Formats: sequence, structure tokens, C-alpha cells
Amino acid sequence: MEIIIASLIALTAGMVAYQVWPLPSGYWGKSLGHTLATDAPMPELPFWRGLLSALKPIVKYTPLGWSRAIDSQLYWAQLIGKWQGWALPEVIALHVAISGVGVVLGGVIGSDVTLALAAWLPCPSC
Repeated sequence: MEIIIASLIALTAGMVAYQVWPLPSGYWGKSLGHTLATDAPMPELPFWRGLLSALKPIVKYTPLGWSRAIDSQLYWAQLIGKWQGWALPEVIALHVAISGVGVVLGGVIGSDVTLALAAWLPCPSC
């Protein structure tokens, strides 16, 4: 218990010391900051692509295998000149949006089939 308390005190003291006397970023940090800082305006996204930004937080909950598969597909698509300007979070958000629309349409159009399947799943041998 004493070790945990001492660790928390040391961590708090380190955080306070860093806030009072921050470490210098160094030569490379300053030059990289000047390189990345541009005055170019951000490109305006179409309305439908802007709606996908609401689904971007879902990306961190995406399974790793699915994310890697989509990333490799996006890489090859961008290599041949298609899907330029798209990032991985936007493409995953597009997949999620299309899947959601498919689920809703499938539930509305095939509601009888969906209910029959839902009734059959708990007891397939009945």
C-alpha cells in the first residue's frame, strides 16, 4: 500500500513539475511544427461526406482484422487513382452507414422473413 501511495505522489509531483517547467521540444520538434503548419484552407467536403464524420468515433471500436482489410482495399484503390482524398476513418464510417441502411431496409422490406428467422433461431429443431 505504501508503494502505491508513493507512486501516486511521485506521479503527481512529476506532472506538476512538467506543467511548471516543460521540457524543450528540441530542434526536430520545432522544424517539424513549421513544416506541418500551413496556411492553406481545408477543402470543403460534400454534404453526404460531412455526415460521415458523425460516425468516425465508431472507428476505434472496429475489429482490427476488418480495419486492416479495409485499409488494404483503400490502399490499392488509391494506388490506381480512385478514392483519392479518403481516409480510413471515413471509409469505415461509410461501411457502417451502408450496413445500417441495409439492416433498416431489410427489416422493413423483409419483415415477415425477419420475424420468421427470429422465431426459428432459438429452436431450429422445433
